[in-house]
Parts: sequence; structure tokens; C-alpha cells
Amino acid sequence: MVIRDSDGAVVDRVAVSTTDNNTVWTGQGSDGQPLAAGSYSATLESYDGDELLSTQLAETYGEVGEAQVTDNQVMLTLESGQVVAATTVTGVRAGT
Repeated sequence: MVIRDSDGAVVDRVAVSTTDNNTVWTGQGSDGQPLAAGSYSATLESYDGDELLSTQLAETYGEVGEAQVTDNQVMLTLESGQVVAATTVTGVRAGT
């Protein structure tokens, strides 16, 4: 899994098991130091040896703090401060 900051720079790479459905990124860079608060994206890269076979955006989740209608579109503000369109949400879980 490749972690990129909001500028698209790679800040970490995390090995992902092919048998585990969940992987947790610790919020640390490749040097083991905590990264600044902000928006990060995760992509999954599949390889056959050194050959890159595919790249896909990893599914992530976050707690919704607010929903607003902006320009006739429902926008969700996550607890991290990130704002996403409700149309990009693929699942909802019960709160704890």
C-alpha cells in the first residue's frame, strides 16, 4: 500500500497481506516519525516480481461529523476535517 500526502508525494509504503481484509496505517512516514495532520491517500499496488500489474485506490473509512447540501450535492465532513461527496460513499456502519 502506498501512502501519499495531499501533494501526491509518497510518504510511506506498507506491506499488505493477501489474506487479511484490513490494514491499518499508523500515520507515520517511512522514517517511523509521525506525519503532520492532513489528508493522505492510500493506493494498492499489485506486483508480479518487479512488474507492476495494477494500481487501485484503497477503500478507507472515517466518522462523519456533519452533512451539508452544497450546490445541490450532499457533502460530508469527516472527523478528520476532510470533505467528501456523499456519492463517493460505498458503505455505512453503525456508530459505537
